[in-house]
Amino acid sequence: PRVVISEAEAEKLLSLPDKSSPVGLRDRLMMALMYGAGLRLSEVARLDLYDLDFEEKTLFIRNGKGKKDRLVPLAPALEASIQDYLKRARPHLVPRRSGQTHLFSGKRKRPLSKGSIGCAVKGYFRRAGLAGSCHALRHSFATHLLKNGANLLYIQRLLGHKDLGTTTIYTRVFPKELREAVLEKHPRSASALPRLEMPIRRSAVRFTYLLKLRSQGKALDPVVYTYEKLSQRMGEGV
Repeated sequence: PRVVISEAEAEKLLSLPDKSSPVGLRDRLMMALMYGAGLRLSEVARLDLYDLDFEEKTLFIRNGKGKKDRLVPLAPALEASIQDYLKRARPHLVPRRSGQTHLFSGKRKRPLSKGSIGCAVKGYFRRAGLAGSCHALRHSFATHLLKNGANLLYIQRLLGHKDLGTTTIYTRVFPKELREAVLEKHPRSASALPRLEMPIRRSAVRFTYLLKLRSQGKALDPVVYTYEKLSQRMGEGV
């Protein structure tokens, strides 16, 4: 049976990591991505700086289950956690000159493995006296959205599920409504914030630009390069 924790239990889990330490900030963000965006363990492990788009408030999920890519909206609480981690934790975990662009790294300055992430999250579940692990956070993300009235089709899109019988229905799910589903229905989103659209095309094009420039050996900071900056550089033939 699938383990689903309550909203209060999810907040308890997220409060356990030591936010004064780089490892604690890292661990908190890993759990926040599973509970706040519905990411799988493998998807968290693969996250790259190039997948973050703060301008459009999106995460680019590469090679999800079934080798499918997807974009998910970045809710305000989750974006704040990512920004905090990038400023206060990642510089201590990843050497600046290493050229490593993985979002998460371990003590040996290598990308954090799925096993290491799973073990860390499981430890917090034990500390909280809860059953479950990484996938329980993903299940809880979906369950809490549904309980609060989110459309089931939007949840399927957010989770990256592909039901062959409803594939054509997915094409009718509008990005704006998908973002609103997270901002309005998820317990860790600020419902009072203005509704924002999620321009999928701009995020996808930005991601393509970054990969092309990286393949040309050009070192860019993917966190600060916006769609406009990249468009200008590509237009100049850089």
